[in-house]
Amino acid sequence: MQRVYGHVVVSATLLLLISGLAYYFAAPLNWGAGEAVLLGHMYAGAVFALYMILALPAHYRTHIQRIKNRLFLANSWSLTLLLLLVVLSGAAHFFPYLSYFTDKVFYYRFETYDLFSAIHLLSAAAMGTALIMHLKLSYSKDPS
Repeated sequence: MQRVYGHVVVSATLLLLISGLAYYFAAPLNWGAGEAVLLGHMYAGAVFALYMILALPAHYRTHIQRIKNRLFLANSWSLTLLLLLVVLSGAAHFFPYLSYFTDKVFYYRFETYDLFSAIHLLSAAAMGTALIMHLKLSYSKDPS
């Protein structure tokens, strides 16, 4: 089960990083394609966030108590905080889209939207790096 969990997390993180970067750089060139990538990215991100909310507590219960390596423990908690930043900044982007389904449409100011975008992009890149480090440490001979 642990190996399947790891593959799902790595695959989803890669998919979301690639689709997010594709949207970030390609949307100004072709909005029709950018819109399709954005919708896929938003829904995949929502599913990934739900999966992590459901799977992460069990992962922590089985692994956190055994960790003796301080670097691995710090990496684990920083990965969690980065995931939280990515999810919250992504939810902040998702909220105006969801407001279209109500009778009150909500928009942020451009500066606020740019701030959420920067937080989302930078924390996602840092999370990808921290995830690689986390996997490298966890598959080393003595991670704990």
